[in-house]
Amino acid sequence: MIVSFFGMRALDAAPHSPPSWRHNDDDRIQARLLAWSNHGHDSNQEFSISGKDNPELILPFELYRTLIQRAYAHDASVREFARRTYAKRGGQIVNEAFWTRLEAIAKPYIEAGEASRESVQAVRAESDERKRIAIIETLDKHECYARARSLADAREEFGDDAFLRFLYEAVAPDVSLYGDYDTMTNSLRLKQIAGGCE
Repeated sequence: MIVSFFGMRALDAAPHSPPSWRHNDDDRIQARLLAWSNHGHDSNQEFSISGKDNPELILPFELYRTLIQRAYAHDASVREFARRTYAKRGGQIVNEAFWTRLEAIAKPYIEAGEASRESVQAVRAESDERKRIAIIETLDKHECYARARSLADAREEFGDDAFLRFLYEAVAPDVSLYGDYDTMTNSLRLKQIAGGCE
């Protein structure tokens, strides 16, 4: 069974609450836990979050991952559709130079992701399970660090508030997250990923 929190405004519903892009990571993670406990669910159930209905429960790195995957996809139709959609929702931040500037910033992250995907065959061919796990962990950490560094650079380049607003208004409506309880609510793990897995 998948537990969904679609339609429940966990943070934004509070009086005088800031908009979804102005919450900090701690607040988002605590809101996930609160949403879970308020619905009386156990940790064996799947967890689902809709970015359209509950953007305040999604962390910036989760939206940035989706943005880069779609806006710089190898499939031109996916790439162009994503950019058109994000540009319509993104306001003044998305000017003619936006995608070129973002690509330059995201290049190390994009390359790290491509290296991970290209290494899948080598990982599968490795018969020693310990070596296979070590390879996967190394690749994951490299991509995680590159994503965190890239997101930080994008926030600096375009303005912290402006870029976060873009993520939450332009990207979030098309994002849905699914996972088990620990994957979606483990505070330490989520903070490590947000910080670049260091």
